[in-house]
Amino acid sequence: MIGKKQGRFVVLLVLLACVGCVSGSLQTDQGSSGEITDNTGFAQMLAGKRNPFVGDASADGALLEALNISEDLGAYTFELQTDEEPYTLRILFTDNVTDPAALGQEMRKNAVLLLALIDNVSEVQWQYTAGVSSDIEENQIKESLTLDQINALLGGDVKTYGQTAEKVQSLLDWLDKNSAVLENESTGTGVEADGEPADALDTQVGEAILEANAGQYPPSDFATQAHVTLKTVESGNTVTVYAMALYLEFVYADDDLTVSGGSHMPVAITFEKNDRGSYDLKEYWEPRDGTYYAPSIEEKFPADIAADALDTQPYVLAETQECYAKAVAHGNVDTDAILGNLIETIASSPAEASNPGAYIEAHAFEYRELSYYGDATLRYAYARFLMGGQTDLQSQILLSVMRELLGDEDPDITAAGSAQAWFDLWKDQAVSMLNANSMTYMEERYPKTALMLQILEGTES
Repeated sequence: MIGKKQGRFVVLLVLLACVGCVSGSLQTDQGSSGEITDNTGFAQMLAGKRNPFVGDASADGALLEALNISEDLGAYTFELQTDEEPYTLRILFTDNVTDPAALGQEMRKNAVLLLALIDNVSEVQWQYTAGVSSDIEENQIKESLTLDQINALLGGDVKTYGQTAEKVQSLLDWLDKNSAVLENESTGTGVEADGEPADALDTQVGEAILEANAGQYPPSDFATQAHVTLKTVESGNTVTVYAMALYLEFVYADDDLTVSGGSHMPVAITFEKNDRGSYDLKEYWEPRDGTYYAPSIEEKFPADIAADALDTQPYVLAETQECYAKAVAHGNVDTDAILGNLIETIASSPAEASNPGAYIEAHAFEYRELSYYGDATLRYAYARFLMGGQTDLQSQILLSVMRELLGDEDPDITAAGSAQAWFDLWKDQAVSMLNANSMTYMEERYPKTALMLQILEGTES
């Protein structure tokens, strides 16, 4: 860690250590239903194949191949119309199609992605012969999706969702929820879309944080951010977002994940709305260093949120967990191996102590790392306790961090004996709640407990 951010990030680590001591491609990720799943690697791959010109047939072909159209939907050729606008990409399926509805559903999703990832294409068309008849004229089907149609559904410019892996992933998430909307776009049935792919302004905030911090630290393998918006102020066609921003860079080495640099601070980011309805960065503001830090925040931030901006601690753990989750997904990290090593390290000393708190205090950094992995740590803990027989020192350390991560869901119960005995009592209570209600009820009100119940169901099936 170098430069002006170093001091503040060290403070972040030290304060979190104290908190820990006190509180003790479609091919591989598309299911049988054809639903596009949440996969950061796939989004990263698609973003890397973004094409500025539809006239680049080689780049178009690479993108179509990445969408796995031939294997999922059938052999095809494609042609381009680039003589005049609107520029069009047309996909021509060469085999007869026996399930037009399924092909149409998938092609509408693919068309949205193509419109997002090819900068100057305005329409995607697809053509096929339905059924088994050889009468092409009678059974030939032509469908299309235009840029204007999808922009109207999104309430913004779909092109902005092809710019980064995070934006592509938000578009994939939106497509998961809006197949019916796409299907009825041409029929005028009035089905409303289930929200935008992601809040466009919030997405731009994240991009601004990444851009402002890029290049300020030693080379790393992956950079990401998390932020909490404290307030948004609009004035004319400008909007300023006041946020608590965490930026972290990670290095992958020897099956491990380490933070190589980062910063955590309040920021004020001002955008100007353009004619397309998206946002252009106008100013990225950070507080001054040293003795000017607090006064500069109080001067810049609205009075009603200045105190919140000065206190970074309420936000940092959740933001750190979000960044770690992104880094784990990006690097396909084996978190079980990392968490197992951390637990072993904590339990290694001081050998003469019998109180688990002494081991946690002696290894505050490792214990804090357990909390950073968030739900991955919970899944690891649940899996071990569901195996049974967890009665040693490691299990007591694991139960301690598990209960901290449960937060408000940690029950007010007492179980004599081992960590396993406590977990079993909690598990039985959770199962009783599930039986009296439903999994949906648990997921909405007790999401971390629901995670354990889902793993339990998996082990019993």
